[in-house]
Amino acid sequence: MLMAKAKDPAFWANARQDPAYQELVGWVTRAYKERYEEVVPSLSYRARMRYYKDGDRSEFEARYFRRRNCLASTALLALLYPEEPTYLEQTQELIWIICEEFSWVLPAHCENTLESAAETIDLFSAETAFTLAEIDYVLADRLDANVRARIRQQVEARILRNMETHTYFWETNTSNWSAVCAGNTGGALMYLFPEAFDKMLPRFIGAMESLMRGFPEDGTCTEGFGYWHYGFGNYIWFADLLCQYTDGKIDLLAVPKAAKVAGYAARSLLRGNTTVSFADGTMHGVISRTIQCYLAHRFPQDVSLLPAGMMEYNGINVHWMNYLRSFCYLEYEAFAEELVLKDHFLPDAQQVTFNRAKYSLAAKAGHNEEHHNHNDVGCFILATEKGQVFCDLGSGRYTRQYFQRPGRYEIFCNGSQGHSVPIVNGTYQKEGEQHHGSIAVDGDCITLELAGAYEAGTIEKLTRRIEALENGIRLTDTFSAFQTLTERFVTMTEPEVFANRIVVEDVTLYFDPAVSSVSVQEVVHLTHGTEQTTRTGKKTVGGGYAVGEVPVWCIDFAIAPGTESVEFRFEIME
Repeated sequence: MLMAKAKDPAFWANARQDPAYQELVGWVTRAYKERYEEVVPSLSYRARMRYYKDGDRSEFEARYFRRRNCLASTALLALLYPEEPTYLEQTQELIWIICEEFSWVLPAHCENTLESAAETIDLFSAETAFTLAEIDYVLADRLDANVRARIRQQVEARILRNMETHTYFWETNTSNWSAVCAGNTGGALMYLFPEAFDKMLPRFIGAMESLMRGFPEDGTCTEGFGYWHYGFGNYIWFADLLCQYTDGKIDLLAVPKAAKVAGYAARSLLRGNTTVSFADGTMHGVISRTIQCYLAHRFPQDVSLLPAGMMEYNGINVHWMNYLRSFCYLEYEAFAEELVLKDHFLPDAQQVTFNRAKYSLAAKAGHNEEHHNHNDVGCFILATEKGQVFCDLGSGRYTRQYFQRPGRYEIFCNGSQGHSVPIVNGTYQKEGEQHHGSIAVDGDCITLELAGAYEAGTIEKLTRRIEALENGIRLTDTFSAFQTLTERFVTMTEPEVFANRIVVEDVTLYFDPAVSSVSVQEVVHLTHGTEQTTRTGKKTVGGGYAVGEVPVWCIDFAIAPGTESVEFRFEIME
């Protein structure tokens, strides 16, 4: 039986009383109260059309996701408290409302036509289908027959028929889309239309293999931390369900690369409870407690246990899948009392992380056509117990313009102007796989070649050498002739500038004023989502910034013509 615990009323009766489950029950209850206090928001025509008119995604998507995450909470409470009719009534009401939606596809993922909205299967139409199918499975006959028929009818029309008549790009794509779309579509059909699922199984497995091809052999997610969690997280749960469905005959987690990919989260942790935030990543990555503990149980030699404070119960966009499994796999929970941060050289991804007693250093080369790419060859992160002091901003606010070329790289956090890399002859790095760098590690020294990331002919030689010292780092850039060259370092804390040094948080940056003149400019960074989740230095939200706006400071050093190398020392203060 699939997800046998979730089908067992005795399991839920025990969970509501067992002290081991009380934190999780509290999470679900709070989520329910927060989301169900107001009327379920309308997915109006105006809200949907706004994306096509001005590129804004937030108005429609906030309403869309609130509906689904409210459904996750109410359905779980209906399982926990079957004697309370309100939860089941609200669950059925939300199911009916979602089934009545014009489309389950986000405006950002389809054209502004009726045909495209009806024929597309995107991340969230797939997640919606799976959520409805699995809720139908676990609540079963407790749901009204008309509600169950409506679920089946809508999944058939929006998912099954489209899969029968279309082939989708995500079936061979190597990004998170392949696992999310295939895993949720496949899971929905597994529950509701098993014969169709059996026929399409090679397609779903092919999509999962595509995701794994997208990870380099060292198991790094170059899309960013959150996309490892999202893409590989969905891969894990589909693999788990498929293994149950086939009585262990098909185990997608048995492929050789899976163990390497599974260990990615711990490799991404930095000082100050931050995470490596390259590409559309985040410097404050949320790790699903359930996923991490499940992986540590499955891959004990490759996955490190993390302290409980570094993990949360949720972290998947449409919360149902992970919430349910948080209950079903609570037995795997185990935490490290202390996490020892280690060094990681990841040659296939061209990334490296050094963790020292006082700081963490992460640097990358790679190329400028990675999934969720930023033009960031040669950038670095310096994190202390204060967090990322010299930072990589990670993802910005998702709009239509954010994903359009060439405008994507005019957005501050996406182009090299928003990273700690040089500006050469007044120009930034160029997008495209042909614009790349290289990385080498020798002991405590990282060497990065950056010239190839700029337009051909911009500069012949640009080598960055970063030495990890006991009390900080020494960064030396060596270059061939240039017209103008500006060294830029990016921080989210307002710097204090002195004659030969700059103080940022608990780091002092020393420079030679004879070869470089310093200036500081402030830029407003629009964060991904609508909530303020990052440090804002000496200026705070409410002091001139809207929610979701973060001040960023660019420390620029204009290098004197004729200079062949320049050195900067970043010293951690006691």
